[in-house]
Amino acid sequence: MSKHKLTDVISEIAGIPVDSFSIIDQPLDIHVQMEYWEAMGKIDEELDSKELLSQKEQLFDADFAIESKKKLLSKLSMLPEVSAFRAIERYSQNPDSELKDWSLLAVQQSKTLLRNSLLNNNQLIISTGLGGKGTKLRYFVVLIAQKEKPFTELNQHIVTSEFEYILPKYEGELETVEFEDNLAAAKLLIPLSEPVQDIVKEILNKCNELGNFLENNFVVTNIKEMPFDEIREMLNENDFTPLD
Repeated sequence: MSKHKLTDVISEIAGIPVDSFSIIDQPLDIHVQMEYWEAMGKIDEELDSKELLSQKEQLFDADFAIESKKKLLSKLSMLPEVSAFRAIERYSQNPDSELKDWSLLAVQQSKTLLRNSLLNNNQLIISTGLGGKGTKLRYFVVLIAQKEKPFTELNQHIVTSEFEYILPKYEGELETVEFEDNLAAAKLLIPLSEPVQDIVKEILNKCNELGNFLENNFVVTNIKEMPFDEIREMLNENDFTPLD
C-alpha cells in the first residue's frame, strides 16, 4: 500500500484534522466546480450582510438574470447566517436548470461555513465530479480484458466476486459493475483515507490469479462516469497499450 494516505497529505497541507473533511455527496460537473471556486476566490470585497439578505428573494425571480443569481448565491454562501443558508437551500430544491450544480455547491459552502461559525470548527469541503457518501469518495474504474477478448461469464463472475470480496476489507463498497465486450466498468465507494490505485491493483491481481485474463493497466477517475463508447475513444486517443 502507498506510504502516504491522501487524507494525511490533505490534512498536512490544510492544517486541519482528517475528521474535519466534508465530502459533497452529489456528482457535480467538474467544469462548474472549477468556475464556482474561481468565482469564490474573486470575492474580495467586504460583504454587506444586511444588503445581501434583503436580496435573497431575487433568487426566486424568473426575471432575475442567471449570472446575477450566480453572484448572489456565491455571496450569500459566504455569510454565516441561518437565513442565508435557508434561502440557498430552498432555491437548490427547485433551481434554474443552468444553476443546479452551482446551487448545490453554494448549499455545501453555506452549510460548512455556518457549522464552522456555530461550532468554532474549521471544516474543509472536498468535491469531485462523482461525489461520494459520508467519508467515502466515488470512483469510476475500468478493467480491460487481454487481447481485446470479450469477458466470458466466468470472467465476469470472477471480477464481480473479487470486487465484492476485497472492497469491504478497506470499508469500500461496490455500487455497480457492467461488462461490454473486453471492458468492465465499475463504480466504487472508497474511504478517503485509502489508496484507491493500490486497491484496484490488488483486485486486478487477484482476478489474474484465477485466469490471467486482465491487462495490467486500468483506468481510475473520480471526475465522471463514462459510457463504453467514450471509454474506447479515450483508450484509442491515448494509445492505452498494455503495461509490462
